[in-house]
Amino acid sequence: MLLALYGHRVFVTISAKAARWILPLAVGSGVLTADFGSGVVHWIGDRFFREDSPVVGPMLIHPFREHHRDPRGITLHGLLELHGNTGLLVVAVVGGIL
Repeated sequence: MLLALYGHRVFVTISAKAARWILPLAVGSGVLTADFGSGVVHWIGDRFFREDSPVVGPMLIHPFREHHRDPRGITLHGLLELHGNTGLLVVAVVGGIL
C-alpha cells in the first residue's frame, strides 16, 4: 500500500513537471540494475566462499548453496528462516554505509 502511494506521489510530481518519459525509464533501469545486482551477489556466493568458512559459511553460504543441491527444499522453509540471515547481512552493510 505504501509503495503504491509513493509511486502515485512520484508520478504526480513528475507529471506536474512535464517529464513523464522519465518514470518508465527509471523503473526499467531500476529493474535491470536490481536483476544484475542480485545475479552478481548470487555468483559471488556460489563462487568465492566455502561452506566451512568461519562465520559466513554456516550462516550464509551453506543455506545459500542448499538450493542447488535440493531445489525444492527452499519451499519447505518459513519466511524468517529463508530471509533472516540475509536480512542480518543487509542490516550490517547498510548500517556500515550509514
